[in-house]
Amino acid sequence: MNDRSSYIGGSDVAAILGISPWRTAWDVWAEKTMDPSWAPQTETPQMRWGTLLEPIVLGEYERETGRAIAGTQTEWHHNQYRYLVAHVDGHAEQGIVEAKTASSAREWGTVDEPKVPEHYQGQCFFYLALTGAPWCDVAVLLPRGDFRVIRIEADEKVQRGIIAACVAFWTDYVLTKRPPPMDASPAASRWLARMPDDDEDVLEAGAELEEIIGTLSSVREALGKLESSKDLLENQAKALIGEHQKAVGRGWHVVYRRNKAFPQTKWKEAAAEMRIAMQLAGLADEADRAIGQHTEMVENRRPFILKKEEAEA
Repeated sequence: MNDRSSYIGGSDVAAILGISPWRTAWDVWAEKTMDPSWAPQTETPQMRWGTLLEPIVLGEYERETGRAIAGTQTEWHHNQYRYLVAHVDGHAEQGIVEAKTASSAREWGTVDEPKVPEHYQGQCFFYLALTGAPWCDVAVLLPRGDFRVIRIEADEKVQRGIIAACVAFWTDYVLTKRPPPMDASPAASRWLARMPDDDEDVLEAGAELEEIIGTLSSVREALGKLESSKDLLENQAKALIGEHQKAVGRGWHVVYRRNKAFPQTKWKEAAAEMRIAMQLAGLADEADRAIGQHTEMVENRRPFILKKEEAEA
């Protein structure tokens, strides 16, 4: 099942629940409704290595636990809500296994007290709900060869809550194509930027918008004062550090060292001179072709400009 717009999968659950460090409900909504604002997630090196190392992690799980992996990447649908789909990394005895890799052990507890990050727990409980398995072993490879197996026991109450949240999201937002509640995510900003505007249309603000703009004005003023205070404090600290390259204190240190000079090409100016040179050499068509190849249309921005008006005397 490659069309991710047709179902909710395990990687969507944390975003729907609002606990994903990478995505929000807006990203899931844009993907499932195929909204023009949707921006497909670019595969990162960590994601690629996670996929490549998955068989190795599962193999190490077999070696360490003595439990054989019976099947990999099996697909499960919810009995009632067929659009809820689990792609399980592996099955072992009566349970299921999820293979993970991580670039940091910070969220995984300690060797003596390991834990599964909250966003992965949501995925595991979702899979337990769909498969009916009694437990899910999370096999994770952490830096420096730190390999752990952490078991998550099925919890009917938690699983029912997760299924209910996914069903509500699908019913209320995906099927209706009605956007989810506004948030601060880039996905929501992209959707708002594509909203058409009418130059002749002026909205008389209601109570809700008055309150939001009032709060926004206060936040901007506070941020401006904080930014000014930050700059002043930094300059005062730099003046006291003087010619020293480092300062240390109680529980902190500051590095104030000049970076090495490095070349920085002004590509816009360089390209303009190269185009003229190519035209003089009779290569005007080739210059235009190269420029056209590297030119793309940028959508019109819709800037949000807030100006405070002076109160009348």
